[in-house]
Amino acid sequence: MGSHVDAPFHYGSMCEGKPAKQIMDVPLEWCYGPGVVLDFTHLKFPDVITKDEIKKALTAIRYTLNPMDIVLLYTGGDKLLGTEDYVHKYVGCMPDAIEYLLDHGIK
Repeated sequence: MGSHVDAPFHYGSMCEGKPAKQIMDVPLEWCYGPGVVLDFTHLKFPDVITKDEIKKALTAIRYTLNPMDIVLLYTGGDKLLGTEDYVHKYVGCMPDAIEYLLDHGIK
């Protein structure tokens, strides 16, 4: 929820056989470049973003992921800002969706 960058360390202490990067270790080059917005506003709590949802969103816009693309997941959660639902009733992302993105070289 909100706009932020998750450090690789958030997903585990090791990454590619090395200690995972914390946010202060993320190279600036990972933070700018070509990007794609995937629209998940059709999902409503308690729905979640899965690998299949990622694939459907990419198909809908006829886009193929490229390594180092920046992927923005738009859930519409911003409309709940300032309410209790913002922190309790948001559309989250499942591990299989993250793994799918990582398998395509998304950092």
